[in-house]
Amino acid sequence: MAIRYTLPTTEILQELAGERPASVTVYVDAQPTVTERERAQTAVKSLFDEAVSQLKVAGESQSVIDAIQTRRDEVLAENDVWADLARSLAIFVSPDFSDVFVLPSRIDDAVFVSNRFAVGPLLRAVSQLQEAYALTLSAKGWSLWHATPETRAERIVPEGDWPADAEEANGSPDLDGGKDRASRPSKIENHRSLYYAAYAREVARATAAELQRVDAKGRVPLVVFAVSPLAEMFPQHFAASDSTARDVTVIEQAADHLQAAAVDERIRHFLSRYNVETVDAALRSLGESDGSRVERDLAAVGRAAAQGAIDTLYYDITSHVHGNYDGETGTLALDEGSDDVLGEIALTVLRLGGKVVAVRGAVLDQDYWTGPVVALRRFPA
Repeated sequence: MAIRYTLPTTEILQELAGERPASVTVYVDAQPTVTERERAQTAVKSLFDEAVSQLKVAGESQSVIDAIQTRRDEVLAENDVWADLARSLAIFVSPDFSDVFVLPSRIDDAVFVSNRFAVGPLLRAVSQLQEAYALTLSAKGWSLWHATPETRAERIVPEGDWPADAEEANGSPDLDGGKDRASRPSKIENHRSLYYAAYAREVARATAAELQRVDAKGRVPLVVFAVSPLAEMFPQHFAASDSTARDVTVIEQAADHLQAAAVDERIRHFLSRYNVETVDAALRSLGESDGSRVERDLAAVGRAAAQGAIDTLYYDITSHVHGNYDGETGTLALDEGSDDVLGEIALTVLRLGGKVVAVRGAVLDQDYWTGPVVALRRFPA
């Protein structure tokens, strides 16, 4: 049994999606706390019980069912799986094969039984952004964090000599404007504004410099957790210090005393929303174009995919279109009793160098999402 802590490559996805009798795919939400780990183990048992029931109904032999149950027991007994959980598990089992992916992004509990593994939910994790930097900022201090597709959020240790908090940035703890503060409210407020502005400026300089060191091109977004007035002040100072045009989002949430698990959870929530907004913007752009490179007909998308003519494919992993698809010729035949062809088309696009974005159609802007697929051709049809 292979246990993987990295997202699969296109080659691994192709291997998993190949035809394989009595394939059982289990996805389960699995977090690294005692309670959640026990819940996940119970869910795995329950989902495999459901899979076994489906195999029996399909007429599989007792030897096949015994082999599947043995694989299940191996997963449940493997300490390396359960000792280092992140956010979810993807389990792929057949009588002579087992593979487990430990993933930091959330995937809902689900089970699939077919003659090939269900890679759709895993493909969504691969195709969307799963990395971000975060800044937790308050007057009492600040920290930079990095969450990746393979790891939960970890604190970045700054290399520069930066002020640790607002007091150190100003050289004084004084926020009230002096002894006669009651008689000078406007001066007090001005003093407070200057005090926090000086701190925000120093943290912005520090953040820009430290992120430039690890991500010189500014390709990974930054999400800032802070409350007023720092939440309003930080972006303008960061823009003045950053040379990469990094995408910055400020979320007004108190950042005091946040530990790694809470920071990671907030980053993953941000990424989920960020990915939806990114796809919405892309679909809006396609919808407002002249349409010469946009394809929405499933059969036409299938043919173009086999020809290597798809630049980007958006497809709904919650939609299931059953049929047979030939990735070499692009021939598509719909049939209620056959495999889901959307994943097959997506894998063909990947194999021939295109980009795939797996989405949940229900959460997208319905003015531009028509589903179950929207494709951008490399050239006009």
